[in-house]
Amino acid sequence: MNIAPTFAAAAALLLSAGAAVAAFPEKPIQVVVGFPGGAGADASTRALLAAVTDITRLAFVVDNRAGAGGIIAANHVAKAAPDGYTLLNASSSIMAVAPLLHKDLGYQPLRDFAPVAHVANHTVVLLASSSFPASTLGELIQLARKQPGKITYATPGVATTFHLTGEWLNQLAGISLVNVPYKNIGQALTDVSAGRVPLVMNGIVITRPFVRDGKLKIIAVGSDKREAKTENAPTFAETHAGMVPPFFQGIYAPAKTPPDVLSFLSRAFLETLKPCAIPRQSENSMPWVSKRSPAHPRN
Repeated sequence: MNIAPTFAAAAALLLSAGAAVAAFPEKPIQVVVGFPGGAGADASTRALLAAVTDITRLAFVVDNRAGAGGIIAANHVAKAAPDGYTLLNASSSIMAVAPLLHKDLGYQPLRDFAPVAHVANHTVVLLASSSFPASTLGELIQLARKQPGKITYATPGVATTFHLTGEWLNQLAGISLVNVPYKNIGQALTDVSAGRVPLVMNGIVITRPFVRDGKLKIIAVGSDKREAKTENAPTFAETHAGMVPPFFQGIYAPAKTPPDVLSFLSRAFLETLKPCAIPRQSENSMPWVSKRSPAHPRN
């Protein structure tokens, strides 16, 4: 049996694959975000990509595909060509929470995605309008017990990390705060600032300017200790031990993306995520950058 043609074909395939990887990228890389422009996820993504571009000269385009708490964006990327040109910026809401709550999600994180980089650990923050009568978590709990089912809090959607944090607080405190899901978290922050909705659960990135302008006040934060980046505000855990909601952010590619392309992308992001590489102007949008190897992040 003459196996020379088989070896020749295999060699040609390897050479063509190597050439394809060597040429990557030949065009801008699209990063899909499951929330509208101006949302915390959008702001942190743009800050990260600007930093990556500064260091690597790679070109990126942000594609905002808002809806269903990021599920629409995740499904879009899961079905995209596995060529490295379509990536997903996803949080724990998409990769950890949604799969537990939806039977027919349309995607499975471990099956449909290849991790590129763990980007950051963010902090969940519960805030109130400046005119809200409660200023601490203890005061809020007392007020909520007197008004069961009547105090609402805004979130970016049902089954997000923020919604589940609210339900977790309800369970631990024996209260019944009511979730009001918004498609546009910017509108939610406007409504809470105006007192139309008393509370909002979100991340510190997008809410910090409202706090510093005196429009919102922090009731509690989801970190394990008080930190300057969250205005040294009290934590949920100070009232309810162990209440530290996991809230991570990562970059993912479609499954079956070539390993060499994944490695190239991972190196680009992880090199940028070195603390000394983050531009000072990006710190507010990327408060807890994390340098990890490409693996499905777990807290």
